[in-house]
Amino acid sequence: QIINRMAWDGQLLEIHPTEYGWKETFRVHPLQHTVVAFRPTLPTQPFEVPNSIRLIDPTMPEGYPVEGGPLPILDPIGELAPILNHYVNLGWEYVWHCHILSHEEMDMMRPLTFAVPPYPPIDLASSSVGMEVTLSWTDGSNTETGFTVLRADTPDGPWIPIATVPAVVGKGSIVEYVDELAGPGPGAGTYYYQVVAANVIGDTVVYPAPSIGFPTLEVKSNPTNTVTITVP
Repeated sequence: QIINRMAWDGQLLEIHPTEYGWKETFRVHPLQHTVVAFRPTLPTQPFEVPNSIRLIDPTMPEGYPVEGGPLPILDPIGELAPILNHYVNLGWEYVWHCHILSHEEMDMMRPLTFAVPPYPPIDLASSSVGMEVTLSWTDGSNTETGFTVLRADTPDGPWIPIATVPAVVGKGSIVEYVDELAGPGPGAGTYYYQVVAANVIGDTVVYPAPSIGFPTLEVKSNPTNTVTITVP
């Protein structure tokens, strides 16, 4: 949706009545700033759409230095980020572009990423031996990057994240985590557990200081069923 147009001399320009409302195509005039709003809408379909996981520059080999055109690539605080071509999870990837081919070739084509929560894990179960609680669940999604294990002292929470478990296999696989309650842990008692799946979108590489790297976004599924277990 077009919010406004402003000429480079600062004059605010009127939006034509035919441009009101949400559109999928709009005009961009020369010597003007065109300000638009995007409204992402999660479509409903009977299947799971995978993440777009690709090299930052698909035209170059992995490990090759990524160039930012005439200017170097800077992180959000303005520090140089020496990027080597690597795979990044871009979620659901869309693109905005100009319908004039020469403009597309001059960089008027940019990706947009949509962070979509993964399907939740299912069939959470628990067992204990002494002070060790073993949790197992079935991976319910192909799009999570990991799982977060939650524990509470009451069935209503508060739910405290106690561990993250990376996703390594895929939908339908069995995942396990062992909670060590002995030693520095909370000790004997009754505990409640849930697990959520998480999908981290964006570049997670840790760049050398003083660069802070680039922002990421984590979206999580609904939690599993709650399991209860009492340890001596």
